[in-house]
Amino acid sequence: MRQLRPRSRGLFKALIFALIVHIIALFVAIGMGWFPDSEPYGETVIQARVVDHLPPTRKEPKQKKQVRKKESVKKKENPKKALSLKKNKKNKKPEKTEPKKPSKAEQEDLRRRIQEDEKQRAAAVLQGQLNQAKNKYVPLIKQKVQNNWIKPEGWGKGVKCVVNVRMVPSGEVVSATVVRSCGHSLYDRSVVNAVHKASPLPVPEDSTLFEPFRSINFTFNPKE
Repeated sequence: MRQLRPRSRGLFKALIFALIVHIIALFVAIGMGWFPDSEPYGETVIQARVVDHLPPTRKEPKQKKQVRKKESVKKKENPKKALSLKKNKKNKKPEKTEPKKPSKAEQEDLRRRIQEDEKQRAAAVLQGQLNQAKNKYVPLIKQKVQNNWIKPEGWGKGVKCVVNVRMVPSGEVVSATVVRSCGHSLYDRSVVNAVHKASPLPVPEDSTLFEPFRSINFTFNPKE
């Protein structure tokens, strides 16, 4: 073996000495507790952190993004045109659909129903007018007959009879008949004579309203 030179030997010894000194210093430092921040051997600390799990945002497809970009570019390029398009959409009225034309049979049925309704209304109006005419003229007829009546002897209180009178539009009496007797032929004859004396009787001037008065029954019950 080659022998080390005196210079190399000195350097080797210095390295060994320095290594021994460092090891000794390390043990001394550990024994004296010069490392307070160091954690005990074998213990591990686990740090936990709460993380909010939010639902992943849905990414729009590339085609939609491109369409939106194009629309935004168009709006920026010509904003007046975009506004006019919006106004046209708002002002645009819905198209009117023409109603379906009824068939001839349906039109005829509708016309017939309208005519029937008109007839019913006209009949109701006429009946109301006739009732008003009766309520007005029958009391006048009774009053005029009573004014021309001569009370026979023995006529008692509460005696009454029903008379049928037939007339013409002028109010002239054609015939007078007792349909429910007063209880004595003398009494009945006195009432018939009074009807003929009272002719012409008061009747409506309107020929339509006169029709019920051509033949009318009324109760003769004179007041004392």
